[in-house]
Amino acid sequence: MNLKRLLSIVLTFCSFATGATNCGVLLGGGAVAPVSGEPRAAIVIVDPFGFRAGVLLPLYVKAMGMVPIVVLSAPDLPVFLTGDFNTKGEDVIIAVHDDAKTWEKIDAVAAKYGAKVKGVIPGTESGVQHADWLAYERRLPGNGIVSSSQRRDKVMQQVRLKQKGLAYAPSAHVSSKQQVLDFIKQEMPLFPRRRVVLKPVQSAGTDRVFLLKDPERFQPVLSTILDKPDAFGQSHSVAVAQVELEGMEYIFDTVSTQVMRKGELVTRHLAVGAWRYLRRASGDPERAPIIDTVEWVPFDKLPKGMAKYAFEVLDALEITHGPAHLEIMDTAQGPVLVELGARLPGGLPLIAAEVTGPHFNQIELAIAAYVDPERVAHLAEDFGGGYPTKGTAEIVFLSVEEDGRIKNPETLAEITKENFPTLTDLRVFGKDHEVLPITVDVTNALLRAHFSGTAEAVAKDRDKLRRLHRAGHFLKKP
Repeated sequence: MNLKRLLSIVLTFCSFATGATNCGVLLGGGAVAPVSGEPRAAIVIVDPFGFRAGVLLPLYVKAMGMVPIVVLSAPDLPVFLTGDFNTKGEDVIIAVHDDAKTWEKIDAVAAKYGAKVKGVIPGTESGVQHADWLAYERRLPGNGIVSSSQRRDKVMQQVRLKQKGLAYAPSAHVSSKQQVLDFIKQEMPLFPRRRVVLKPVQSAGTDRVFLLKDPERFQPVLSTILDKPDAFGQSHSVAVAQVELEGMEYIFDTVSTQVMRKGELVTRHLAVGAWRYLRRASGDPERAPIIDTVEWVPFDKLPKGMAKYAFEVLDALEITHGPAHLEIMDTAQGPVLVELGARLPGGLPLIAAEVTGPHFNQIELAIAAYVDPERVAHLAEDFGGGYPTKGTAEIVFLSVEEDGRIKNPETLAEITKENFPTLTDLRVFGKDHEVLPITVDVTNALLRAHFSGTAEAVAKDRDKLRRLHRAGHFLKKP
């Protein structure tokens, strides 16, 4: 994707924005002044994909006065990730198994711009481990390689938490019905009242997340997961079996960095936003409940102990630099990690910046963690690890609840800022004139709408959108 296309995406978002927060950052609000006599800083971005945040990383790096160098972790990444990214651009590097050769290519690009690489950051989940290795090869700030696999493998994450004495969700790698039964016998005395979760090892979102109580369904469901490409185009010979957690699920987004304090190198974690999932039953009773609404949660309204627990999870998984996206269940026994991604969380940072203010934009702070660690550390210290709140925000998903319907482009075109004043972003899924299946997860919802502003104004727009949807306004028969 060229700069013109990236700029188009940014300006499209800014046209929705309730203020100048996001645009202001991109127009230089967070620029890093180069030190006189030193080369320009360059940031390597591995797989700059992902809705909104990841794809905007190169533009943020440029706006901050630095050089972005794009590395693709594989030559055959799925279109789901790459979209219309122009992989033939002269500054795009295809990684090779020999990281020394990849670095030769990176150095050549940096030299062309008179720049020196200061950090390596993943743009999305597929780039996490490769970013760790590239940073390790040059001893650049990063999260290291010893625990790199734990930050991608959902079972290893839970094993690590158990080793550290933190609350965890019992999990195991499984590849057969018998292994699922063995896991249930060992870890789930309440089965089938509490169902077993089966899901891919390293995927994201609600990609093939099943909740099962009938043992006869274990093998058929495993066959849809094992050796099948996940959302990142990767296949695995095992799946994850996990105990079903009961409670309210939260998102907790962070940026981490390291600084010197009293002669010692210390890690500082900064929360940049938190959200609460409101769900309803899926059209498929075996699938995870559908996300209906994602609600903004002020830092001081989080469940007791959640922020402390989240920071302990970051320490346990050795996350010292860059962004993280945690999903945590608030259970009767306290907070428990569902899973973690050591990367940016799609479009959440942009809408969060509308609610917290420009200084807490996770995209910009994720870059600053490598080149301006004191900036991140001071925010963490000044705000006690948390974030301010100056309004509220919601992300609303509209589902397809009846087979044989198609999108109505005329009525969907009515979802504008003029008709919904707090609307900050809109994404409509599916193809035009395509018959839509019943929604079973967020990937096949009808649309996702972001709202931010005062609580009263957001509620008014949200309720209006849902009322129109219930009346069948946005769907029609083919």
